[in-house]
Amino acid sequence: METYCGYLEFNVLPQLGHLSLVDLRPRRLAEWQQERLAAGAGPAVLGKTQTLLSQILDAAVLPYEYLEVNPISALKKPAYERKPHRWLTAPEVEQIRGWFLDREDLASATLVSVLAYVGIRPQDTLALEWVDLTDRLAVVKKNVNGQIMAGAKTGLGYRRNVYVPPTVRRDLEDWRAASGGTHLIFPRQKDGKPWTRSDYNNWRSRRQTVRSSTGTARSKGKCFKAAAEAVGLGWNLKPYDLRHTGATLYAAAGWNYLEVARQLGHSPEVSMRVYQHLFDQAEGERRTVENYIREARGAVSEGANLGPTDGEQPIKREPDAADRAIS
Repeated sequence: METYCGYLEFNVLPQLGHLSLVDLRPRRLAEWQQERLAAGAGPAVLGKTQTLLSQILDAAVLPYEYLEVNPISALKKPAYERKPHRWLTAPEVEQIRGWFLDREDLASATLVSVLAYVGIRPQDTLALEWVDLTDRLAVVKKNVNGQIMAGAKTGLGYRRNVYVPPTVRRDLEDWRAASGGTHLIFPRQKDGKPWTRSDYNNWRSRRQTVRSSTGTARSKGKCFKAAAEAVGLGWNLKPYDLRHTGATLYAAAGWNYLEVARQLGHSPEVSMRVYQHLFDQAEGERRTVENYIREARGAVSEGANLGPTDGEQPIKREPDAADRAIS
């Protein structure tokens, strides 16, 4: 809801808020679109704004009958090139997780494990309570800027009980024993309350710029993007990419698109559109998600696939979809 309010606040109300409904004619809306693009609005965000505005104007047609037709229906969304989804192999996940463990940050290491190997969204993960963890994990709440609300991020219809690999369950048990947790699984350390948007943003990309002995500026900070950069996966990696990692692991383990959709909490149509290339892979010997995790942890513990040391430049690479589908 906060995101939608932002769309209206920045891209609609200042430019169109003073107009009456009858003034929102197709030509005026086309001019608005061009004005926003010229002002630097991102095409993707503007497209989402148009979808929101279209839903509002639909209500003006029916049931309220303030308009006879929706004036924005003829306006095409701005074209833009979609960035391909990025995901990691299980050993790459373990490099990030190990980076946090080396810094005695068990909370972040466990959070990485849940995001990557369970595959649920950060907003749903940060609303989890210990009572939600039984033989499966109940995803029935979401965190909206520090407020725990009923329903998954995608709505009440996506509340579900999801699979938790045994290794991830042990990670959670270790974290509970270390933290003495009784309520939220991932609370704020300072007061035990739910993470706010600022807390999440700090964990995702907090940076501290320091200078080395040679005078070269380098980025430091105990956060996700610093971990990704340190192990050679690039500063542009996002925690949400771990969700796509989970989807690829479940597809590689032989789950069908309906099962993956239920685990991740989106529609079967989304599962087919985004991950069809994984379901189409040639059949072969199947391994469970648990197998992938155990093999990855074994490889990393033996020193394989480790990222660069502090004195080395990180190796930035973008494996293709086939590389990403398996670990």
